[in-house]
Amino acid sequence: MTFFGVKVEINYYLCVQIEVKTKALSLVYLNPDHQALIDRIMQLHERGWIPKKIAAHLSALGVNSWSGKQFYPELIYGIIRKAKIKIERLAQASELDLVKVSLQKGMIDR
Repeated sequence: MTFFGVKVEINYYLCVQIEVKTKALSLVYLNPDHQALIDRIMQLHERGWIPKKIAAHLSALGVNSWSGKQFYPELIYGIIRKAKIKIERLAQASELDLVKVSLQKGMIDR
Protein backbone atom coordinates (compact mmCIF):
# COMPACT_ATOMS: atom_id res chain seq x y z
CA MET A 1 0.00 0.00 0.00
CA THR A 2 1.35 3.42 -0.89
CA PHE A 3 0.65 6.71 0.78
CA PHE A 4 1.71 9.76 -1.27
CA GLY A 5 4.14 7.59 -3.22
CA VAL A 6 5.71 6.08 -0.10
CA LYS A 7 5.24 2.38 0.55
CA VAL A 8 3.58 1.97 3.93
CA GLU A 9 3.26 -1.28 5.80
CA ILE A 10 0.18 -1.69 7.92
CA ASN A 11 0.82 -3.83 10.96
CA TYR A 12 -2.70 -3.85 12.38
CA TYR A 13 -6.12 -2.99 11.10
CA LEU A 14 -9.60 -3.13 12.52
CA CYS A 15 -12.19 -5.37 10.88
CA VAL A 16 -15.82 -4.61 11.66
CA GLN A 17 -18.79 -6.49 10.30
CA ILE A 18 -22.24 -5.05 11.05
CA GLU A 19 -25.57 -6.65 10.29
CA VAL A 20 -28.68 -4.45 10.46
CA LYS A 21 -32.09 -6.04 10.75
CA THR A 22 -35.07 -3.70 10.51
CA LYS A 23 -38.48 -3.48 8.95
CA ALA A 24 -38.87 0.18 9.79
CA LEU A 25 -36.67 1.67 7.09
CA SER A 26 -39.54 2.53 4.78
CA LEU A 27 -41.53 4.69 7.16
CA VAL A 28 -42.44 7.94 5.45
CA TYR A 29 -43.12 11.34 7.00
CA LEU A 30 -46.71 12.47 6.51
CA ASN A 31 -48.11 15.98 6.61
CA PRO A 32 -49.79 16.44 10.02
CA ASP A 33 -53.12 17.22 8.32
CA HIS A 34 -52.95 13.95 6.37
CA GLN A 35 -52.00 12.05 9.52
CA ALA A 36 -54.94 13.62 11.40
CA LEU A 37 -57.32 12.47 8.67
CA ILE A 38 -55.85 8.95 8.74
CA ASP A 39 -56.19 8.91 12.54
CA ARG A 40 -59.83 9.99 12.22
CA ILE A 41 -60.51 7.20 9.70
CA MET A 42 -58.79 4.65 11.97
CA GLN A 43 -60.86 5.78 14.97
CA LEU A 44 -64.07 5.25 13.01
CA HIS A 45 -62.81 1.86 11.80
CA GLU A 46 -61.93 0.82 15.38
CA ARG A 47 -65.50 1.71 16.40
CA GLY A 48 -66.69 -0.91 13.92
CA TRP A 49 -67.53 1.32 10.97
CA ILE A 50 -67.08 -0.29 7.55
CA PRO A 51 -65.27 1.57 4.74
CA LYS A 52 -68.55 2.32 2.93
CA LYS A 53 -70.00 4.04 6.00
CA ILE A 54 -66.76 5.96 6.66
CA ALA A 55 -66.66 7.19 3.04
CA ALA A 56 -70.30 8.31 3.21
CA HIS A 57 -69.71 10.05 6.55
CA LEU A 58 -66.67 11.97 5.29
CA SER A 59 -68.49 12.94 2.09
CA ALA A 60 -71.47 14.19 4.11
CA LEU A 61 -69.08 16.37 6.12
CA GLY A 62 -67.56 17.71 2.89
CA VAL A 63 -64.14 16.21 3.65
CA ASN A 64 -62.17 15.32 0.54
CA SER A 65 -59.05 13.25 0.10
CA TRP A 66 -55.70 15.04 -0.12
CA SER A 67 -55.96 14.78 -3.90
CA GLY A 68 -59.25 16.74 -3.74
CA LYS A 69 -61.56 13.84 -4.60
CA GLN A 70 -64.42 12.42 -2.57
CA PHE A 71 -63.68 9.35 -0.50
CA TYR A 72 -64.98 5.99 -1.71
CA PRO A 73 -64.95 2.61 0.09
CA GLU A 74 -61.93 1.19 -1.75
CA LEU A 75 -59.85 4.26 -0.90
CA ILE A 76 -60.87 4.04 2.76
CA TYR A 77 -59.99 0.33 2.79
CA GLY A 78 -56.54 1.09 1.33
CA ILE A 79 -55.92 3.81 3.92
CA ILE A 80 -56.89 1.44 6.74
CA ARG A 81 -54.68 -1.35 5.34
CA LYS A 82 -51.65 0.94 5.03
CA ALA A 83 -52.22 2.44 8.48
CA LYS A 84 -52.29 -1.04 10.02
CA ILE A 85 -49.01 -1.91 8.29
CA LYS A 86 -47.43 1.29 9.63
CA ILE A 87 -48.66 0.52 13.16
CA GLU A 88 -47.17 -2.99 12.95
CA ARG A 89 -43.82 -1.63 11.74
CA LEU A 90 -43.68 0.89 14.56
CA ALA A 91 -44.45 -1.86 17.08
CA GLN A 92 -41.57 -4.03 15.87
CA ALA A 93 -38.28 -3.23 17.53
CA SER A 94 -35.48 -2.45 15.16
CA GLU A 95 -32.25 -4.09 16.10
CA LEU A 96 -28.63 -3.47 15.37
CA ASP A 97 -26.34 -6.45 15.83
CA LEU A 98 -22.60 -5.97 16.03
CA VAL A 99 -21.59 -9.32 14.63
CA LYS A 100 -17.79 -9.29 14.58
CA VAL A 101 -14.98 -7.00 15.64
CA SER A 102 -11.38 -8.10 15.34
CA LEU A 103 -7.90 -6.65 15.29
CA GLN A 104 -5.72 -8.40 12.74
CA LYS A 105 -2.08 -8.18 11.86
CA GLY A 106 -0.87 -7.95 8.29
CA MET A 107 -1.29 -6.10 5.04
CA ILE A 108 -4.67 -5.03 3.71
CA ASP A 109 -5.55 -6.99 0.57
CA ARG A 110 -6.67 -4.81 -2.31
